[in-house]
Amino acid sequence: MSNAVAQLHSLYQYLDRLYPQATNLAAAERLQLACDQIAPKFCQLYQQQPVLMQAQLALASANHSALANLALKQAVVILVIASHSRWPLSLQEHVLSASFAGLCGLKSEMLSQVDEDPIQLKDPWLITLRSHQAHLPAIWLQLFASCCRLRQQAPIWQQDPLAAVLLLAYQLTLPLCQTTTAGKVGFETVFRQLWRQSEGIGLSLLQILSLSGAQLYQLGRFCSDSIGAVAFITEAEPQLRGYLFDLNLKSLSAEPIALAGSGMHLLPPRVCKDQSWLSLLVRQAKDLLETADPEPMSLALIQQLNPDWSVSRQVSFLQDHPAFCQLLCNAASELSRQHTQVKDLRHALALIGTEQLPLLLRQSWLAQQTELCAQPWQQWFQQLDAVFSQALQLLAAQTRRVDLTPNQAKLIAGCFNLQLQQHEVLRHLPLHRPGRNNTSIVSECRTFIWQDAESLRQTAQLLAATGAKMLWQDAVLNFRTTPGIQADYSQQQAAQLLLQFGWVLTELYFWGAATQPDTLEALYKNSRHALDLPAISLSQWLEQLQQHCQAFWPLQPKM
Repeated sequence: MSNAVAQLHSLYQYLDRLYPQATNLAAAERLQLACDQIAPKFCQLYQQQPVLMQAQLALASANHSALANLALKQAVVILVIASHSRWPLSLQEHVLSASFAGLCGLKSEMLSQVDEDPIQLKDPWLITLRSHQAHLPAIWLQLFASCCRLRQQAPIWQQDPLAAVLLLAYQLTLPLCQTTTAGKVGFETVFRQLWRQSEGIGLSLLQILSLSGAQLYQLGRFCSDSIGAVAFITEAEPQLRGYLFDLNLKSLSAEPIALAGSGMHLLPPRVCKDQSWLSLLVRQAKDLLETADPEPMSLALIQQLNPDWSVSRQVSFLQDHPAFCQLLCNAASELSRQHTQVKDLRHALALIGTEQLPLLLRQSWLAQQTELCAQPWQQWFQQLDAVFSQALQLLAAQTRRVDLTPNQAKLIAGCFNLQLQQHEVLRHLPLHRPGRNNTSIVSECRTFIWQDAESLRQTAQLLAATGAKMLWQDAVLNFRTTPGIQADYSQQQAAQLLLQFGWVLTELYFWGAATQPDTLEALYKNSRHALDLPAISLSQWLEQLQQHCQAFWPLQPKM
């Protein structure tokens, strides 16, 4: 038995032990620990042996319980979505851990009994909540409740968005493990059925899964031609390959062969009784560092770029880093007339200006980091970022007391945005839930910005790392303290009030209400006095902001 197959076997064994002990583990407050401990091992094995893991969607293990088979297949679906969506490892492990716990209310007999009530199996999270509610962590209670509501067609924007992943993974894998359908339908059949029924986030997740092509339903399957030749499929992409199986000798060919064009058709999924078959699906293991996506750019590398260099030297530096070149050309295209595509690096530099290049690259680094957060409501945060940036630019254009360029405003707004998206709690909250505003993204954003002890310090550090002036770092650190009305304001106080008033305008425009309405009038008067702003009403400021940005709330998350 190869090491990879042995690891897979140990994962099955762990799940075999987990579910019979779930009640005792939950009572002892150890269920979350038990699920958390196994999740990283799933991630590691999938990263090193994706073919072996994906083949488990077709191969049911005869040596392990039906519930263990279901949990492992469900984990494979989640890991495929995570891989295509480039989830951070912490998110992969969290969702896997929750998926294992979500099945703790089921028994293996429920999957094997032909007369079992199918309604009961459609909502395993409800059974788990009823059985272990008193012992589950709050984040799982919220997630499982969202799964129940999503199954009943509740709007996704009122739920934990990650519940959509758990729901789809369960719906795709349950028919593969039930006695009434296991061995009769393949993954592709269930996939097609759900595709016809799905919309919104469910359809988006299915589209992500479809990026794997035939691998999800062909690996580990037998196929046959019209004359009875049988082959075991071990490779689906980019070419269908497998081992011919001699039905008389009950043996496989020595080497795999190409199967495309030989008139082969898929046979139903099989129960795997001999683990030696799994060895055919093992590939040469890769080190985790080798399989990790390389980071396109880093701040240390950006800092090496000197705006005082000659254009030729800057072009040479950029050409050594292709990610920078693409980024620069895209930014230049936005500045060109009619937004025509700019492909020449020198042309791009001429449009942008060498003095603006380092700041532009830092903004792009921020955008890259926010993308890596894999926040389900990332588009919503992008809208919030755009409104805050425009609010700062609007105020900066009306004052001479403090200097803030449009690119600097985008940098400050980007740092706030990144800090919010890195806040783990916000990943699991709905946009809005009627009657439960205390659990929405907006309420948590308010708390994070105005009350969290570390958020402002971390944002200031991020500004320092991205080259922002000390003036704006100090303004962020003092964001929550408003200077009183006075005859003369220091530049730092002016910068501080510009940030505060810009953020409050953002809250009023994007959220519909300020976090601290009692201090709104005083802040407005103070800001007008400190920044020498035009004497117009607050509603007029909001009208001007609306002219510069047309923000919206996306009602579908993006995984």
